[in-house]
Amino acid sequence: MWRLTLVVCLLAAAPLLAQQRDWGALEVRFDELCEQGDYPAARALIVEALEGRGPDENLQRTGALLWFLGLSGNLLGFLDEADVRFRAAISALERAGPQATLTLARVRLDYASLIEGRGTARSAERLRLEALEVLQRELGPDHPDTLRAQLHLASSYLRKGDRKSAERLCREVIASAESSQQFPVGYLAESYHMLGMILQASGHHAEAAGAFGQSLALLEPLYGPEHPIQLNSWIGLALAQTRLRRFDVAADQLNRAERVALEVLGAQHPVGLQILSARCELLRAEGKTAEAKRLEKSVRNLAKTAREQSHSVSWAELTGAARR
Repeated sequence: MWRLTLVVCLLAAAPLLAQQRDWGALEVRFDELCEQGDYPAARALIVEALEGRGPDENLQRTGALLWFLGLSGNLLGFLDEADVRFRAAISALERAGPQATLTLARVRLDYASLIEGRGTARSAERLRLEALEVLQRELGPDHPDTLRAQLHLASSYLRKGDRKSAERLCREVIASAESSQQFPVGYLAESYHMLGMILQASGHHAEAAGAFGQSLALLEPLYGPEHPIQLNSWIGLALAQTRLRRFDVAADQLNRAERVALEVLGAQHPVGLQILSARCELLRAEGKTAEAKRLEKSVRNLAKTAREQSHSVSWAELTGAARR
């Protein structure tokens, strides 16, 4: 739904947990680190909290910690690891009973976003429908989490080529969000980004550029001009501008995305391939065919040689993630 060579020391997590064992404080600190873009520190915080936990020790809390670990792994590009963590979180929360129903729905929603990007769109749609049913029943149709689940369902519609249904649902979410005082600004930015993707797929590139721009206009005041949470919208905007033949603007967006991705996420993060692919399209649109072909060959080689670390699913491995 994804986001560092960062200056915050990973070891800062240990004294925090020694001083503040309170669950609420842990959640707050995790959110703070993610908002700062310090995903390695957020991940280290959760690893520290999971160490020493047994398989039956407060399953709801353990499931939530595994969820956070999956989120941070996904943001860092550790996709195999994130997949394992999400599945472990779902298993723990299913065993936790009815009190974990809402948390389980939210985990399924985030896991769907991961597996959709890895080619299992049908399973992602099923998970989203399950989550949406629970959220509508427990929270009501106008709750921000319910609206966000609808937004993610629009992504499933887009994946299977039903662009009209995707756009209709996305615009309904945006209309509800803009009339609500409770809908988080970050969710609204996500909604505009999704609308941009749908419009782009429909060939409405000027409207798509406007939607991506709206998403960025909401995100930058919240996170600052260089936060990696804006990467997808920078790339989307660059593609829209390329197709509108505004090549200088497109190049500026890609240069910015590439700089932030390298500085914050590192050269091996999967988003790097997305940026390079967008640059290939830009080069071809500019008529720089030979340069585009060379870069496309590099992209193919990078995609072919990219290997993700595999993981076992033992309890010790699930909860005691190796530090990177």
